[in-house]
Amino acid sequence: MTDRGQVRKVLDDLNALLAGVGGRDLYRVTEAAAVDGDRLVSAKIESRGPDGAVRRSFEAEEARFVLMAASRSLEIRLRSGSVTYLGKRTVRFLDDEHTAYLEVDPAPFRTSGNPVITLR
Repeated sequence: MTDRGQVRKVLDDLNALLAGVGGRDLYRVTEAAAVDGDRLVSAKIESRGPDGAVRRSFEAEEARFVLMAASRSLEIRLRSGSVTYLGKRTVRFLDDEHTAYLEVDPAPFRTSGNPVITLR
């Protein structure tokens, strides 16, 4: 799916779920070129601290969101990209991959119907 309106709807729905997670950082998908099956293509994601400041920003050719319901976690799996710390230092992903782990209530993610959320 490459239609900007459709991609934006998927991102808005995903960001609404991520906003309800809580925890130390708030993750938000700021951009994606397309939705290809269960993944975002050319994605940009921000991690903001409690003060609202961007702590890390990620750019990845592929982003997947895997709900591990039994462990009450969401894995944000990024491939082929980099992370920028505090807007200053950019580092390529080690072994071309990076995974962020978030503790979540699995129910809203499980029932969302969002195409980029994979259930495990």
